[in-house]
Amino acid sequence: MNHRAIVAFAGLLVGAATVFALAYYGKLPGIKTSTTVASTTDNYVDDAGNSSAKVPLTRVVALARLEPADGTLELGGVPGDRIEKVAVKPGQSVRRDEELVVLESRKLRQLELEAAQSQLAEAVERLRTEQNYGDTLVREAEAGLEEVKLDDLEVAAQETRIKSLQLQAEAAERSLARTSKLSEAVSSPQQLDQVRLARDQAAAEFAAAQDQIKKLKAGRDLKHRIAKLKQEEAIAGRGKIDAAVPLESLRKGVAAATERLKQSTLRAPTDGYVLEVLGDEGDAVGPTPIVRMGNVARMVAVAEVYETQAHSVVKGQPSELTADALPAKLVGNVDRVGTVVGKNRLLSVDPTHGADSHVVEVRIALDEASSRAAAVFVGMQVTATIDVRKSP
Repeated sequence: MNHRAIVAFAGLLVGAATVFALAYYGKLPGIKTSTTVASTTDNYVDDAGNSSAKVPLTRVVALARLEPADGTLELGGVPGDRIEKVAVKPGQSVRRDEELVVLESRKLRQLELEAAQSQLAEAVERLRTEQNYGDTLVREAEAGLEEVKLDDLEVAAQETRIKSLQLQAEAAERSLARTSKLSEAVSSPQQLDQVRLARDQAAAEFAAAQDQIKKLKAGRDLKHRIAKLKQEEAIAGRGKIDAAVPLESLRKGVAAATERLKQSTLRAPTDGYVLEVLGDEGDAVGPTPIVRMGNVARMVAVAEVYETQAHSVVKGQPSELTADALPAKLVGNVDRVGTVVGKNRLLSVDPTHGADSHVVEVRIALDEASSRAAAVFVGMQVTATIDVRKSP
């Protein structure tokens, strides 16, 4: 290097140092120090979640997927069964309880239900017959108790007769006493014997009546005890009839058979739209769903916002959704901001886009017109642009 080249190179170094110094201290027009930029702007994070120059953050761009506001329903059958009939097609609107898929087990489940119902009906009829018979025995026992009351009447009549015989015996005794005091001139021995005989007969009849009423009372009490025992036995037997017929378990058997029959037919749990049919007639049922459906009347977009940008998103902020397959952009507002940070599930076709990022799910509710347009694009991946300058 000659002397002239050395001088030129030194001049360039001095000029560069001067420009750097002026720029550092803010002396050059239109250039501010880095300290001033940091104090007046927010950190900027690009679409890949990487921090770069400090410029105001006015929008958040994130990948999102379109789905029904109430979520997607996945309907399947019991593994091991087989599809007999598919009654719907993708894109078809269905009403609540509408038949979607019939499984081969329905015929068997129908027979099981009918058998359970027959068993229950037979048991109910048998119980009714036995209850009637038991009620008859109870009434018969009650009639026996009523019959015992007739013995009470007989005892009462016998007691009345005893009182009469007692009076007759006492009168005969008094007549004998009077006759015995009369002189032989007035009363002959034959008359005295007649009076004595009448007294003895009255006393004997009175004694016999007393013995008879004791027998009547003993028999009456015995009949009452026997009738009471029969009544208690009849009532106990009537209670055993209700316990002997297992109606409750049979009813549960009918309920279980009904539920098994329901499982053999897939029905729409709500009004909605058939999104996918994942099985054909004759296919075996496995752990995967057969039909996916959802209510597409209200659609949302679930956006995956980078954790570094999530603090800027609040409910109510306007959003736009775009995709190459969409005929027009969709619009909506932030409905909910998640509170859990997780790994992203949506991947961009851009190779520079982060494949393993930490994101927060943000739910964007679409307006009525956009919901109608998005109804035929369930599951589509779109790009959501949220205007974070506006807050409700």
